[in-house]
Amino acid sequence: MEYLVAFPGDRAESGAVLPAAAGIGGASRCFALRRRVDLDYSPPMNLTGNREPETDMRSVTAPDRRLFRTQGFLQGPVFLTQDQVAAACRGMDRVIAGVYRTGREPQSRGVAPGAATTRLIKINNSHLSDEDLFAVVANGEIARWAAQLLGAKRLHVWHTQLLFKPVGGDPGAGIGFHQDWKYWQFFDQLEGVITAWVALSDITVAGGAMRFVPGSNRWGLIDPGNFSEKDEAKAIAALPLPAGEEWREHAAVMPAGAASFHHPLTLHGSGANHAAAPRRAIAVHYVSERAQVVTENPHVSAATLARQWENPLVYDGGA
Repeated sequence: MEYLVAFPGDRAESGAVLPAAAGIGGASRCFALRRRVDLDYSPPMNLTGNREPETDMRSVTAPDRRLFRTQGFLQGPVFLTQDQVAAACRGMDRVIAGVYRTGREPQSRGVAPGAATTRLIKINNSHLSDEDLFAVVANGEIARWAAQLLGAKRLHVWHTQLLFKPVGGDPGAGIGFHQDWKYWQFFDQLEGVITAWVALSDITVAGGAMRFVPGSNRWGLIDPGNFSEKDEAKAIAALPLPAGEEWREHAAVMPAGAASFHHPLTLHGSGANHAAAPRRAIAVHYVSERAQVVTENPHVSAATLARQWENPLVYDGGA
């Protein structure tokens, strides 16, 4: 099913600003808008059903891997119990407030501890500062799915991002469409890295769900993509699409505790939070044995990969 959805700040061909969609149920067909949002999920995400992970978590299947290679992302099942989600949310609140229970500060943060803001709060490597966030980052089932999608034998976490979108609809809480690989070229090759995006609240269209561009992982590196660009229309207009390709968006709706996985060349971004509750997530970036750090950078090195508390080994499938 496809809808032509009006997001905040979008303009019709006449130049008039279109109203924001209220969510899936309130997403009317705005035919003057050329952005196509696919609201069929893979697999379907039920926000009202069972919230606990399967007792015997299934493995990634061959169709899962084909879908990941074809569209550049895959939505996984619920991995975290609701108790784990609640604990992680408390950890997130502590780190945002500047309370670091491990005694270690996060790598960096864009908003001062406790500061009032309606803009995106992004804190790098918050898992260094709180054991409940570290537990999410080191979750073995999420790592196993990431490894199976990559065909990897070993996975380390090399970086994490705490992502908190306050309520209020501030465009400053959005994330511009971008490809992760633009920022990660200190690795020698891209097929050894992958991201798991872990939902710590129910993720809805109105709440600023992440939106993927299906198939963009096969377009090569496209410049300029800009994580920090808050004007979505401007960000999209700046991206040169390959000949014959169409801009499509998949809204990754999912319940708290679920995770999606994406390729480093997959274009993705998100808008403001128009829901009644904050949008909470943590992005976990993995590196396998297939990729090596080849240039100095502020995020990862051979030395940090040897420190379990910093860049933990989270999957070891052996030879």
